[in-house]
Amino acid sequence: MVPKGWIQIVSPSQHDHVLTVVGSSFEPLTRVELLPNVKGHHQQWTYDAYGYLINRHSGCVLMVKSVSKKSSVAKQQVIQGQRQDVAQGHQQQWEIIEQEQDQLLRLKALSAVMIRYTFTFLVLFVTCLVQRCQGTITVVATNETLIDRIAAFGPRMPDTVDGLVGYLSPPADHNMRHGCEVMAAPCDNWIAFVERGNCSFIDKVRSMQKSGAIAVVVGDNYYNGWVTMYAPGDTSDVHIPSVFVAQRQYHVLADLLDAYGDPLQVRLEKDDIFTWPLLDMLLVVVLSPAVMMIFIYTTWRMRQRQRQKEDLAPTDFVTNLPARSFKKLDKEHPDDNAHDECAICLEDYVDDDLLRVLPCKHEFHTRCVDAWLTGHKKFCPVCKHDVCHKDVNENTPLLLVP
Repeated sequence: MVPKGWIQIVSPSQHDHVLTVVGSSFEPLTRVELLPNVKGHHQQWTYDAYGYLINRHSGCVLMVKSVSKKSSVAKQQVIQGQRQDVAQGHQQQWEIIEQEQDQLLRLKALSAVMIRYTFTFLVLFVTCLVQRCQGTITVVATNETLIDRIAAFGPRMPDTVDGLVGYLSPPADHNMRHGCEVMAAPCDNWIAFVERGNCSFIDKVRSMQKSGAIAVVVGDNYYNGWVTMYAPGDTSDVHIPSVFVAQRQYHVLADLLDAYGDPLQVRLEKDDIFTWPLLDMLLVVVLSPAVMMIFIYTTWRMRQRQRQKEDLAPTDFVTNLPARSFKKLDKEHPDDNAHDECAICLEDYVDDDLLRVLPCKHEFHTRCVDAWLTGHKKFCPVCKHDVCHKDVNENTPLLLVP
């Protein structure tokens, strides 16, 4: 028995041929539903774009659902509108993704600038610390200034305007030029001028302190590199400042001693070009933009996560939405929202397909619409209704009327 709304077609030939459906009209590219039968499989029949059924097996009995031309055109318009809505939604989603990618690229560029900025600051900071350890020796007779490096132990240079003024003189005995033994001070306000070697820096300073020196200048007679004088253990017993000069400065001071006599009046000062207030200013000027960029980036990431979370439907909410199994016989009495294909994947429904029914009554494959709602947007792909909003139906306007 032929079901209501279906037409039975029998192949009268043993060869491939073309049959038309009498009394029915199908629009090009529309789907025709075929019922399987005992004498053949419906997959052996194909439907072309011109409204013909092509028999692929002789003697096959076929049933085709009769669809009027007017109904078919209307259905095509609905499906086309659904496809346009879905395509528009996909386009909007891609635009959002592209905007987020552009913002991410900008932030990556900003992060690169921030890294370079921070690295530059660290270099400047280390340079300032190094320069902070520098001092000067000014020869009063010639007003010539030489740089030195302050030791890592002992007191700093005094903060007075004139610094530490004294008389630079080497040990009287040439064999004691390294300053490793205690000796008699050659003059008052003696600044010991000793040569590097034979003992540690701390031993030199302690010996000269016991000898009555008010400061120690250690010079390198063989190498022109700079050295920061360190001392192991407890150095709290050292009460006089000490500095180091490289080979060139050592020879200049030795020549000045020969030229202007021994002792030579000098002034030891710390370098005021880089002081801690200036470092504090550098911290504020250089580090503040980096901190601000980190704050902006962190705030942007938090807002992005919050916005993405608000745009998605909770998984528990989606899984609790009603679902039903699709049956072809249900299509004998379709309603306005019922369709034969999923508007997301554009595949036809087949028997026992599990369909998710949204609050707006639109139906989709559960695998399609669940991924859409939890991974893209919480709006219906067709009507753009918010599925998480309560009391939503198909009559709810898309935009609020002011």
